[in-house]
Amino acid sequence: MNQLLHHGSIKWPRMPQPQNIPPGYGISKRRDFRLKQLLALFLVSRSYSVAVEIYTLLGWFLNISYEAGSLWRTLSSLEDNDILQISKMQIKRTRLHPLLIAHLTKRGRGLCYELNWPPYESELERMRRLHEKGKQSEESHTCATLAFTYQARLRGLKAGVMPEVEAGHFVPDAVVFEDDERILVEVEMRRDKRAKWRNMAVHQESVAICARTAAHRKTLIGECRDLNIPGKATDLRTLFLTSRHDPPGEMWLSEW
Repeated sequence: MNQLLHHGSIKWPRMPQPQNIPPGYGISKRRDFRLKQLLALFLVSRSYSVAVEIYTLLGWFLNISYEAGSLWRTLSSLEDNDILQISKMQIKRTRLHPLLIAHLTKRGRGLCYELNWPPYESELERMRRLHEKGKQSEESHTCATLAFTYQARLRGLKAGVMPEVEAGHFVPDAVVFEDDERILVEVEMRRDKRAKWRNMAVHQESVAICARTAAHRKTLIGECRDLNIPGKATDLRTLFLTSRHDPPGEMWLSEW
């Protein structure tokens, strides 16, 4: 992986002065909005893909609400100028709102190079390259995995997608670090995955699962208990419902 990102580790760049910004890209001449545009572009160039996470980080940096209209207009302006492409992606069977996912266009990548921000492979690009492999049917799972790493970072953890693991029988969807412990995670959308839990336990002696909902989490825990495999689990619906708490709710909702 290019890097494992978490909010506390972001090193914000010194913003280029107006005369240093290449013309013709639609970057605002108004200082406050230009700052928002460049910060947003920097985050996307550093692998961030989930729009609400980008708004949250901008809000923290600028000391304004992540729901501020000016932040929402920031990504729209970059999309209007063909710097970003923003897609709406849905996590099936969670009753969660669709997520807006941002990634660089060819023109946007060119601007990043001109600003001396060589872009990293985004989490979306990595999922599509290593997991989807062109299969549209995997889009809901890709969105779920992006949502999981966003929720982990929101809770102060270091997280990334599709970690490199030397185990041909086991390809985890995500990784998080807690107190220097590396935890490989399966973001599971279905059920009856006992073979997967066995393979996961062989590699790290326990399982770590992100399910769709609390009910789905209970089902997957039951599969692991049947195999006498210990582990921990969470679910996306509960994570999102508790993400507005101050501080956000616990990352892991069940351990056995």
